[in-house]
Amino acid sequence: MFYAPIVGVTPGRIAIRDTRRSWGSCSSKGNLNFNYKLLFLPACWRDYIVVHELCHLHHLNHSAAFWAEVARIMPDYRERALALRVFERTHGTAVVMLQKAASSHQCLICSQETEQDAMLVV
Repeated sequence: MFYAPIVGVTPGRIAIRDTRRSWGSCSSKGNLNFNYKLLFLPACWRDYIVVHELCHLHHLNHSAAFWAEVARIMPDYRERALALRVFERTHGTAVVMLQKAASSHQCLICSQETEQDAMLVV
C-alpha cells in the first residue's frame, strides 16, 4: 500500500500464493498475486517486485512505456532486478537460501530503509 499511491493505482484483490515460477503477477482485472517467498527477500528486491506489479496496472505488458513507468518510480530498478536474478541463478529460491540472503544482505537501499523504520519507532 506504500507504493500504490506513488504509482497512482488502486489494486483490486491482493493475494499471497505459493507460485513456482514467478514472484508476482497482475491480472487484467487489477488483481495482484505475490509469492509468499517475498517475505524472505531483502527489502530492496521485494520493493522492486511490488513496484513492477503495480506498474502493470498501467501497462499490462513489458513495453517501453511500462519500463519508463517502473523507472519513474524506482530509477535503480535495473540494479535491483539484476541482483535478484543473479541470486536466483546462483542460490535458487529455497526459503532457507532467501533467509540467508536477507540476513547477510547489505546495500545502501536496505540500510536506509532500516534507519527510516527505526525513526518511526522513536
